[in-house]
Amino acid sequence: MGVRAIATSLVLLATVPGTLACEMLTPLPGDGPTVSSGSNAPMTGAGGANPGMSVGADSGTGGAPASSPPSPAIMQELMSRWNLAVDASNATIDFHWQYVNEFPHPTFKGGTAQAYGQFASILLAFLQTNFDFLVQNHLFTIELHDDTVSGQGGVVTSFEQLADSFSASNAFGDITPNVHDGLVQTAQRIHEL
Repeated sequence: MGVRAIATSLVLLATVPGTLACEMLTPLPGDGPTVSSGSNAPMTGAGGANPGMSVGADSGTGGAPASSPPSPAIMQELMSRWNLAVDASNATIDFHWQYVNEFPHPTFKGGTAQAYGQFASILLAFLQTNFDFLVQNHLFTIELHDDTVSGQGGVVTSFEQLADSFSASNAFGDITPNVHDGLVQTAQRIHEL
């Protein structure tokens, strides 16, 4: 770990309130540390990917370069829209997105075939309902983190990668054929951007 990474970690450590102060967060790539004031603020009214996937620079499909993260207001809107998709689902697992750096990846919601299947349904509904919003705000390739206090987290993915992973012919989970087909079509739309 270089001097800059240590300094950034210390800045984050000093600015993260409460019990999360023990957690070491890795900043998004960029020229310097960026701590947004709302990055760990809970959502108001908040009711398959492969672990270890990482997102590189913009791949040209509706995403902003990693050095240009969305504003806190856009992130709050994104989280609200995700939570609306969760609320509209019949999921028995809580996939609400309450903190920016705690995207509700199914690996950390039991990691079962059922969890992945329910997540895939929510993902499809979210992507279909919010496709234009995601395009307009370059959100398909933003990094989605699931950082856990235990250190078992650290999953980094993107909506583009999730669509690709869950639409793959060998996607893990109890994914119904209509959800799988919908994700195949949505992944194709993303790549056509």
